[in-house]
Amino acid sequence: MQTYREQFDSAMQCETKEQADAWLEAEVLTYKQDHGVESAEALRTIRINLGYMAGYYDQATADKVLRLFGAAHPIFGAGASREN
Repeated sequence: MQTYREQFDSAMQCETKEQADAWLEAEVLTYKQDHGVESAEALRTIRINLGYMAGYYDQATADKVLRLFGAAHPIFGAGASREN
C-alpha cells in the first residue's frame, strides 16, 4: 500500500495529458474499489486531493498538475499563485 505522498508523487511526475489520464483512470478504479463509491465521487475526491497536494510543490509543478488533471486547489482555486 502506498502512502499519500508516494501516490501523489507519481501524479506529479506525469508530463503529458495521456500520462495524466492513465494515472487518473487507474486511481479512480482503485479508489472505487477501496471506498465503495461511484466513479464521479472518486474522480472528484482525487482531483481535490491533487489540487491540495500540488500546493506542496514548486509553482511550475503545481501549475502542470492542475492543468493536466483538471484539478484545483480546494481553497485557492486553479489559478492561484504562491506570489498572490
